[in-house]
Amino acid sequence: MGQRAVPVDGFSRQVAAEIREDLARQRQSGRWLARQTDLSYSYMSLRLRGKRPLTVSDLRRIAAALHVPVSTLWARAERSFAASNGDRERVNDATADEAERVGERVRTPSTAPEVAVVVVMPVRRDL
Repeated sequence: MGQRAVPVDGFSRQVAAEIREDLARQRQSGRWLARQTDLSYSYMSLRLRGKRPLTVSDLRRIAAALHVPVSTLWARAERSFAASNGDRERVNDATADEAERVGERVRTPSTAPEVAVVVVMPVRRDL
């Protein structure tokens, strides 16, 4: 008997889309990502196409290979997913949350452009 397919929701597909966009930005392929994460190409391909859900372990491996924090991938996906569903409040929250996590500039929706700058302090690991 074959494995029962796990349904993939819209948010999972959006996370996969964000990963594909990062791959494109870095001019890398799904095969490259599969090699970097020690996963088979067929396994990776199903996840990148949104046919199978990504696991937390997959996300950690992929984020490490792409040199992108998991929180950044998640926040981008959340923002895109909310925007595609017309949820403007969640879009604004996701943008602000992402800025807090990664210290990026954010343009807030208003009549005049505003920019929030977030300073991220390094964490001492020797304590």
